[in-house]
Amino acid sequence: VAIVAGSATVLASTLAVVLTRYYQSKREREVAHRDKKIELYDEFMKKLFAIFLGDTEKETKPKDLVPFLREVQRKLILWSGPSTIKAYSEWHKELTTGHLHAGQMIKMIDFFLALRDDLGHSNKGIKHEHMVRFLLRNSDLFMDQYQKNPNVTFAEIIALEKKLGLNSEFKDQPTIG
Repeated sequence: VAIVAGSATVLASTLAVVLTRYYQSKREREVAHRDKKIELYDEFMKKLFAIFLGDTEKETKPKDLVPFLREVQRKLILWSGPSTIKAYSEWHKELTTGHLHAGQMIKMIDFFLALRDDLGHSNKGIKHEHMVRFLLRNSDLFMDQYQKNPNVTFAEIIALEKKLGLNSEFKDQPTIG
């Protein structure tokens, strides 16, 4: 009985040490990955916001975007979680349809939310319209038109903005490189 009790104590102690080290090692890897993700996501968001909101210091040209996006995609594959890769893939699929429409913006926002989730942030209570406000001056109009027709084009929204006498971010329909 004493041998069994002693063995159980040693086994439990050894198991506790092994599990503690395993979870500590796992946590260290997660912290290292999180740092890489923050760097990648921040770089990507800076470039994207420069495109949407207009970079006054340096104009972003479509030809410069292709190598940048290829590099971002490579890094996404290495460092991002499954939901982030899936959200980026869905957004990319929408972007390659050939014409610009509101659904692409919604997929982009889904990607933003996946980025936040991948970094451990809660998205509880955040809706698409909250995120659109960061990007568009007439976000309520955009969301209203999207609700009516998810495939409404940016050209149609721009025309409506002009008709209503609203200032638009876009002088003409935006184009994809």
